[in-house]
This record gives sequence, C-alpha cells and structure tokens, in this order.
Amino acid sequence: MTGDPHRDLHNAALRSNDEATIFQEYHHRRKDTQHRLNASVAGFDNGAVIVHVASPAYFQNTPTNQVDVGQLQQDYDNWPIVKTGDRLHTNSKLDSRGIVAHQDDPFENRETVTRVDRSGILEAVSTSVLSNRNNNDEETSQFVTSKFEKGLVSLVDAYIERLREGNQEGTLVTVSYVNLDGVLIRTRGGFSRHSEIKDTPVRTPVTILGDGNLRDELTPVIQPLWNAIGYSQSSHMRDGEWEFES
Repeated sequence: MTGDPHRDLHNAALRSNDEATIFQEYHHRRKDTQHRLNASVAGFDNGAVIVHVASPAYFQNTPTNQVDVGQLQQDYDNWPIVKTGDRLHTNSKLDSRGIVAHQDDPFENRETVTRVDRSGILEAVSTSVLSNRNNNDEETSQFVTSKFEKGLVSLVDAYIERLREGNQEGTLVTVSYVNLDGVLIRTRGGFSRHSEIKDTPVRTPVTILGDGNLRDELTPVIQPLWNAIGYSQSSHMRDGEWEFES
C-alpha cells in the first residue's frame, strides 16, 4: 500500500461536494495506485480485494489529521485484517501516516494490510483472502468467500466501534475485487464446486450503512461478487440468514 492517500483524497474532493461521490472517487484513485504499483502488495496480480471505510464527517473539512491515531493506537493495539485463516487480527503499529496492521504469508507470496490514516479513512488490501491451489495439475488462485465475508464484517465493525463510537448509521463502505480472471470461488457446496470469474474487476457501489444488522447492510458490497459468477446472492445466505457450513 503505497502512494499518497492524502493527495488522492484532496484531488477527489476537488471533483464534488457530495461525501459519497468524493469517497467513490477516492476509492478509484487508490485502486488505480495499487494497479500501478502492484509489486507493493505481494500477490496483487493473482487476485486481491480492496476495501475502504469512512465516516462522512471526514469529508466536511480539509482532509488532514482528522484522527488522533496516537490515542487510537494507545487504546486499541489490534486491528482486523482479512485473510483465509481463522486469525483475523494482528498487532498494529504507527507509521508516518497513521496505523497500519500487516501480516504476510511468504509461503504463498501473499499479504494483507489494513491502514487507518490520519484523515480517518480505513483502507484494507488483501491478497491473503485468496489461496493457491492445484486444480487439474494447474496452479490457480481460490477465493475463500466465507473468510472474506466474516473478515469484512469484523473490519467494518472495528471501524464503527473505534472511530465512530459505535454509530453505524451513515458509515461509507465500498469494495473492489481485482485481478480475479480465472480465480476459483468457493461456494457453499465446498471445494469441489467452483465457478470462474470471467471479467475483472468486480466493482461495488458506495454503500451508506443504516442501523440494521451489519452483515445485511454490507450486502451491496458482497453481492456483486456472487452476481459475477451467476448467483443472486452469497451462497452463505439461507432464507435471509447468514450461515456457514460446519
């Protein structure tokens, strides 16, 4: 995760006064930065998820030093990351721009980074939510959808609790699924049943959360991935309930 997020936010804010529009433009600028510098996140060219979460309040003034990240670090030393394993949190640290939580997987040449910069926007880039698999003697990437959906809920929930004092309503979320050509998607049926994504990237709208169940509120940024492989909704939903196989 490189580039200058503050400059990207400043340039995005020049295009509109509407918070959701600024947020969407910022997301696209950050996504383009990752594409240009794909070597900065290991495994990016073999599939990645880019997530942004923000409070609308952070777009109302000049986007600099909106958050006291030092105090945030003192109070909370773990931030969620999105990966395939059950361990969804890792130790965070301060850098020149804010808080960063990082975990790499050198065995699979993938990594996950969650950053909360001083402008108050959370950015998460994960290639570790995918894993390498041998499919009919051909090495390919596999998207572990259940881990992603759980991890996304954990990520957004942490942001709401720590930066919005539990106020979910109005929180902005958007996701892009990139470099997924040929990636196998795990469905509810298990590893033996997959569908291939033919087109990439899969974009989602900017979602403004209400005060309902968080998983339900995040449906607009989860459903487009499933739509891309021919499903009307996540295969982990049953009769409106979010379920996972044991």
